[in-house]
Amino acid sequence: MSHAVQFFEHSDLFDLLSIMIIMFDHETGEIIKANKMFCEYLGYNKSEIKGITIFNLIPEKEVQRTIDALNSYKKGEDKNKHLFMNNYTHKDGSIKPMYWVRSNINRQPLTGYSFACALDNIEVYDRN
Repeated sequence: MSHAVQFFEHSDLFDLLSIMIIMFDHETGEIIKANKMFCEYLGYNKSEIKGITIFNLIPEKEVQRTIDALNSYKKGEDKNKHLFMNNYTHKDGSIKPMYWVRSNINRQPLTGYSFACALDNIEVYDRN
């Protein structure tokens, strides 16, 4: 198991970070772990979110675009595109934007898991 996976599976720091982070299976989209910020932003608790696929949280009309973006990143394409925006469905049915910092999507070769960081507001990203 990689050090990154061990860190996020066994660290309270994962929940203290002020950015949304998920660990997910890159092939199936199944969420392995999500931090507190991600869960709260979408209205779920940790036990509810674990096992859901990211594709179940994305509005149907955006699923293929998201799959294409993940595949593009996996192949090493669009290296200069650091931000990807898509929408997620909150537990209450409302739509929430997420701005994924693509340079932080990191596929762990031994586990097949990916880590991704997201912001809820593009201005936060633009300030840095």
